[in-house]
Amino acid sequence: MTSSREQATKSVLYVLICLIWGSTWFAIKISLDYFPPYLSAALRFALASLAIYIVILINGYKIPFDKISRKVYLQMALLSFSIPFALIYWAEQHISSGLASVLFAVYPFSVTIFTVLWLKNETVGWQKIVGMVLAFAGIVVIFADGLFTSHQNYLVGVVGVLAAATMQAAVAVIIKRDAAHINPVVINFLPMLFSAILLAVMALLMEPFDNVNFGWEGIAAILYLAIFGSVVTFSSYYWLLKRVNIILLALIAFITPVIAVVLGVVFGNEEFTIRHTIGTILVLAGILSANLLSQLKRSEES
Repeated sequence: MTSSREQATKSVLYVLICLIWGSTWFAIKISLDYFPPYLSAALRFALASLAIYIVILINGYKIPFDKISRKVYLQMALLSFSIPFALIYWAEQHISSGLASVLFAVYPFSVTIFTVLWLKNETVGWQKIVGMVLAFAGIVVIFADGLFTSHQNYLVGVVGVLAAATMQAAVAVIIKRDAAHINPVVINFLPMLFSAILLAVMALLMEPFDNVNFGWEGIAAILYLAIFGSVVTFSSYYWLLKRVNIILLALIAFITPVIAVVLGVVFGNEEFTIRHTIGTILVLAGILSANLLSQLKRSEES
């Protein structure tokens, strides 16, 4: 009973993360119409850390502060939140959200590389590699018409998203290896709080505030990104990270762009083309092959 309930919880959280993170690229775009990038990210993580602190107080969670925990918090603050999100928010001013999601899809490949280097007890296997290649091909097909632009800062934006994905992949593997003792909600508090402060300082030093607009859409986008795009998703992701193969979990990065396309069709009256259909089939085939072939291999070995 416990096993089946936990499996159901894993499935629900996996789908929830895909749905929410699939919408965050668009929500970031909305927030950037009202706030400059570093300020927008700072407000997001300030609200998120406040919400997490309230959860910690209500539940009486302890915040570990041993040497390993402090190291994990610092790595998360710099390489999972502050620098990557500063890069992503800045890049989305200069490249499309579609291209950003294609570029961020290098995340599973980066996770695989760091897993091979740092996690000896995690299996990679050719099944997952095949699945990743198929899914990545699908993402490229879906966003093929938005991969190139003549925008002045296009190349810098591309490099920024690639760097952000690589840094976050490294931290995910570090958390899998070193942070099993930290509650998946608690682990986000200090890193997000530190990131909010650092990004706010960057905003004060580097951004103009004359175009800040506290319109309801901008505020709603910030709140959505803070509560759902940060607290709910990252807490769920780190809970799953302790219980699911890290490479299979990283495949979420292939599903979220498809969700973004679907949301665009449903809410933005965008057209769902043959190219989108083919790309989606490739993504789903990749995800299924990575999961099902791995399950079959385990069945043969047992």
